[in-house]
Amino acid sequence: MAPRGIGILAVGLSPPALVFSQQPRSLAERTYKVDVLQNVAGLVTEFFIDVFAYEYRSEAKNPMLPAIFKKGVEFFPDSSDAHARLASVYLGRGEKELALRHDEKAFALNPGNRNAAERIEALKK
Repeated sequence: MAPRGIGILAVGLSPPALVFSQQPRSLAERTYKVDVLQNVAGLVTEFFIDVFAYEYRSEAKNPMLPAIFKKGVEFFPDSSDAHARLASVYLGRGEKELALRHDEKAFALNPGNRNAAERIEALKK
């Protein structure tokens, strides 16, 4: 059993889920527990971030989705994909300036990122 409040990735669930021995109540508690997994256990990967975000993707205005992908950028600042994912979330929420900022960072990290290049071009029009 996981220690009180520490999460484990339950990959057998559909969709995969982050299961907590004590369910976090707030956005701050949830992102704190992701921090614990990364900083104490070194368990967070970019794939983990995607899996964790999966259950929130249908709720574009839910504050969890950008918070999760912000953690992805925090943990993997040199990842073009992490910035591109966060840009997509911001674009879906209508936050074009933030989307542009992260797409530009994604493109700077990987000039072969055609999706970021196309969104940059569209956002600058």
